[in-house]
Amino acid sequence: MNKLPGDSKSKILDLGETLLFKKGFNRFSYADIATTLGIKKSSIHYHFPCKCDLGLGVIHRARICRLLEP
Repeated sequence: MNKLPGDSKSKILDLGETLLFKKGFNRFSYADIATTLGIKKSSIHYHFPCKCDLGLGVIHRARICRLLEP
């Protein structure tokens, strides 16, 4: 498996957000993310120990972006 260049946490969040909107929270797994990004599932668990943490990360980032909009 390859390492993610750049900010791996952001790339995981980006893909998690995409999958969340396309499939819904219960219809994707860490395996889907790992396969698409070419990384190990343990790399995802490093940043987001459980799937709920990933979901909260997506929500938190969306709220921060909304607060920063003019």
